[in-house]
Amino acid sequence: MNERLAKTDTIVAIYVLVAFIMLIVSLPAAILDVFMAFNIAIAFTILFACMFIKEVLHGLTMDDFDDETLATVNKFFENNLNVSETSRQLYIHRNTLVYRLDKLQKMTGLDLRNFDDAIIFKITLMVSKYMMYMDKMAY
Repeated sequence: MNERLAKTDTIVAIYVLVAFIMLIVSLPAAILDVFMAFNIAIAFTILFACMFIKEVLHGLTMDDFDDETLATVNKFFENNLNVSETSRQLYIHRNTLVYRLDKLQKMTGLDLRNFDDAIIFKITLMVSKYMMYMDKMAY
Protein backbone atom coordinates (compact mmCIF):
# COMPACT_ATOMS: atom_id res chain seq x y z
CA MET A 1 0.00 0.00 0.00
CA ASN A 2 2.91 2.39 0.72
CA GLU A 3 4.06 1.91 -2.86
CA ARG A 4 0.54 2.77 -4.02
CA LEU A 5 0.50 5.92 -1.87
CA ALA A 6 3.90 6.92 -3.30
CA LYS A 7 2.50 6.47 -6.82
CA THR A 8 -0.48 8.63 -5.83
CA ASP A 9 1.84 11.37 -4.57
CA THR A 10 3.79 11.18 -7.84
CA ILE A 11 0.58 11.38 -9.87
CA VAL A 12 -0.60 14.42 -7.90
CA ALA A 13 2.79 16.10 -8.45
CA ILE A 14 2.54 15.42 -12.19
CA TYR A 15 -0.97 16.90 -12.28
CA VAL A 16 0.26 20.03 -10.50
CA LEU A 17 3.10 20.34 -13.02
CA VAL A 18 0.69 19.89 -15.93
CA ALA A 19 -1.61 22.51 -14.42
CA PHE A 20 1.28 24.95 -14.16
CA ILE A 21 2.24 24.34 -17.79
CA MET A 22 -1.39 24.83 -18.83
CA LEU A 23 -1.42 28.16 -17.03
CA ILE A 24 1.72 29.22 -18.84
CA VAL A 25 0.18 28.38 -22.21
CA SER A 26 -2.88 30.43 -21.23
CA LEU A 27 -5.64 27.88 -21.55
CA PRO A 28 -9.02 29.19 -20.49
CA ALA A 29 -9.49 29.04 -16.72
CA ALA A 30 -12.65 26.94 -16.98
CA ILE A 31 -10.83 24.13 -18.80
CA LEU A 32 -8.05 24.21 -16.25
CA ASP A 33 -10.52 24.06 -13.35
CA VAL A 34 -12.35 21.08 -14.82
CA PHE A 35 -9.08 19.27 -15.54
CA MET A 36 -7.77 19.85 -12.01
CA ALA A 37 -11.06 18.89 -10.32
CA PHE A 38 -11.26 15.66 -12.29
CA ASN A 39 -7.67 14.66 -11.53
CA ILE A 40 -7.92 15.58 -7.86
CA ALA A 41 -11.06 13.43 -7.61
CA ILE A 42 -9.19 10.47 -9.12
CA ALA A 43 -6.27 10.95 -6.73
CA PHE A 44 -8.58 11.08 -3.69
CA THR A 45 -10.52 8.03 -4.88
CA ILE A 46 -7.29 6.05 -5.10
CA LEU A 47 -6.15 7.34 -1.71
CA PHE A 48 -9.44 6.46 0.03
CA ALA A 49 -9.56 3.04 -1.63
CA CYS A 50 -6.04 2.27 -0.34
CA MET A 51 -7.02 3.44 3.14
CA PHE A 52 -10.18 1.28 3.09
CA ILE A 53 -8.29 -1.86 2.05
CA LYS A 54 -5.56 -1.24 4.61
CA GLU A 55 -8.12 -0.77 7.42
CA VAL A 56 -10.24 -3.82 6.57
CA LEU A 57 -7.33 -6.20 5.95
CA HIS A 58 -5.18 -4.84 8.81
CA GLY A 59 -2.29 -3.97 6.52
CA LEU A 60 -2.54 -7.09 4.34
CA THR A 61 -3.17 -7.00 0.60
CA MET A 62 -5.12 -9.39 -1.58
CA ASP A 63 -1.75 -10.77 -2.73
CA ASP A 64 -1.25 -12.11 0.80
CA PHE A 65 -4.14 -14.56 0.30
CA ASP A 66 -3.44 -17.76 -1.62
CA ASP A 67 -5.48 -18.75 -4.66
CA GLU A 68 -7.18 -21.58 -2.75
CA THR A 69 -8.48 -19.17 -0.11
CA LEU A 70 -9.79 -16.70 -2.69
CA ALA A 71 -11.43 -19.50 -4.70
CA THR A 72 -13.06 -20.80 -1.53
CA VAL A 73 -14.34 -17.34 -0.60
CA ASN A 74 -15.72 -16.70 -4.09
CA LYS A 75 -17.49 -20.06 -4.14
CA PHE A 76 -18.86 -19.34 -0.64
CA PHE A 77 -20.28 -16.05 -1.92
CA GLU A 78 -21.71 -17.76 -5.03
CA ASN A 79 -23.58 -20.13 -2.72
CA ASN A 80 -25.03 -17.34 -0.58
CA LEU A 81 -22.86 -18.14 2.45
CA ASN A 82 -24.14 -21.72 2.55
CA VAL A 83 -21.42 -23.88 4.12
CA SER A 84 -22.90 -27.26 3.12
CA GLU A 85 -23.47 -26.37 -0.53
CA THR A 86 -20.09 -24.69 -0.87
CA SER A 87 -18.23 -27.68 0.58
CA ARG A 88 -20.17 -30.00 -1.73
CA GLN A 89 -19.28 -27.95 -4.82
CA LEU A 90 -15.63 -27.69 -3.79
CA TYR A 91 -15.49 -31.45 -3.12
CA ILE A 92 -14.17 -30.87 0.39
CA HIS A 93 -15.41 -31.89 3.82
CA ARG A 94 -17.62 -29.35 5.58
CA ASN A 95 -15.07 -29.07 8.41
CA THR A 96 -12.34 -28.24 5.89
CA LEU A 97 -14.40 -25.30 4.68
CA VAL A 98 -15.05 -24.19 8.25
CA TYR A 99 -11.28 -24.43 8.92
CA ARG A 100 -10.53 -22.23 5.88
CA LEU A 101 -13.12 -19.68 6.96
CA ASP A 102 -11.69 -19.67 10.50
CA LYS A 103 -8.18 -19.18 9.07
CA LEU A 104 -9.44 -16.18 7.09
CA GLN A 105 -11.14 -14.84 10.21
CA LYS A 106 -7.85 -14.99 12.13
CA MET A 107 -6.11 -13.06 9.34
CA THR A 108 -8.75 -10.35 8.85
CA GLY A 109 -11.00 -10.40 11.89
CA LEU A 110 -13.98 -10.95 9.57
CA ASP A 111 -16.24 -13.98 9.98
CA LEU A 112 -17.63 -14.58 6.50
CA ARG A 113 -20.49 -16.64 7.95
CA ASN A 114 -21.76 -13.34 9.36
CA PHE A 115 -23.59 -11.38 6.64
CA ASP A 116 -22.19 -7.96 7.63
CA ASP A 117 -18.61 -9.23 7.65
CA ALA A 118 -19.20 -11.02 4.34
CA ILE A 119 -20.41 -7.77 2.74
CA ILE A 120 -17.37 -5.88 4.02
CA PHE A 121 -15.02 -8.54 2.63
CA LYS A 122 -16.89 -8.67 -0.70
CA ILE A 123 -16.58 -4.89 -1.08
CA THR A 124 -12.89 -5.16 -0.20
CA LEU A 125 -12.46 -7.76 -2.95
CA MET A 126 -14.21 -5.49 -5.42
CA VAL A 127 -12.18 -2.40 -4.43
CA SER A 128 -8.95 -4.41 -4.65
CA LYS A 129 -9.90 -5.64 -8.10
CA TYR A 130 -10.61 -2.04 -9.12
CA MET A 131 -7.22 -0.93 -7.77
CA MET A 132 -5.46 -3.67 -9.77
CA TYR A 133 -7.33 -2.48 -12.86
CA MET A 134 -6.25 1.11 -12.17
CA ASP A 135 -2.62 -0.05 -11.78
CA LYS A 136 -2.75 -1.70 -15.20
CA MET A 137 -4.38 1.37 -16.77
CA ALA A 138 -1.65 3.66 -15.39
CA TYR A 139 1.01 1.99 -17.53
